[in-house]
Amino acid sequence: MNGVDVKDSGVDIRPNVPLTGVEIELTHRQPDVVGTVTTPEGDITRNAFVVVFPKDRERWGYLSRYVRMGRPNPDNQYRVQVPPGEYLAIAIDFVEQGEWSEPDFLERVSGRAVPFTLAEGDHKTLALTLVPLSRN
Repeated sequence: MNGVDVKDSGVDIRPNVPLTGVEIELTHRQPDVVGTVTTPEGDITRNAFVVVFPKDRERWGYLSRYVRMGRPNPDNQYRVQVPPGEYLAIAIDFVEQGEWSEPDFLERVSGRAVPFTLAEGDHKTLALTLVPLSRN
């Protein structure tokens, strides 16, 4: 809006006030990261939670479009879609419901996460090794 990206901050729309300077960009090229998860012993597993979150801590938080979680499907592949940017990914064996999006949790696992970058339209393959959090 008026040259400022408001996707994350939002726009205040008031009744009977003209809305001007808005430019809407649509794309069908949503980037994603896909891959498999293996145990520390090297076996492929579907018993995993894959958490993808931005390197930029300012983008961490509840309902952030930059923080996503996925699980491997019956074909042993996970798939997570996030906007372009620099990210960290971790495959864990256990996470409480909703905990995966909390900044304290992301801080705790960030040192063991794998960094990667996604550009618009990227389809990145990332093999992850399971980090056993339930035993820690």
